[in-house]
Amino acid sequence: MRSVPTAEDWLPDLPGGHLYHDHARRVYFGKGPEEMLTLLESSVPEAIIDSIGHMPDRPFQYYLLLLADYAVSPGLLADASSSRRASVAEEFFALVERTVKIWPDRILPIMPDLLAAIDFIGGHQKKYTQLRYGELYAKRRRHIYALVQAAQRSG
Repeated sequence: MRSVPTAEDWLPDLPGGHLYHDHARRVYFGKGPEEMLTLLESSVPEAIIDSIGHMPDRPFQYYLLLLADYAVSPGLLADASSSRRASVAEEFFALVERTVKIWPDRILPIMPDLLAAIDFIGGHQKKYTQLRYGELYAKRRRHIYALVQAAQRSG
């Protein structure tokens, strides 16, 4: 699973149209962990995470796992601004939640790997934001677990 997606992996179409798929392919095709880290560090997190959501299954899974690694990386936690950390965490949670609800078959195969990042972010909210939302990230973590359990039961 952790090998860079091939041209063949990018072939399936996604719900949502060719325009988004073509953009994601142009920007991310062939990018390994180092190139993706550079993109994540130098770009707007929301734009990258939105693009990941428009990829075919195999690239989606690969780049979402890289995003999960980045979301809990010492580099993000030590060097990024609190607003960037919060944005990465928020967008990561939103993409996982949306995908589990709409296309659970796309994400369930990698959920065991994603849960480590979800658990870390959910248990370390203060590392991501100084704003006081109560236990927002812990609540979102519990929500994701409930969505995954429901998807597994119905699948």
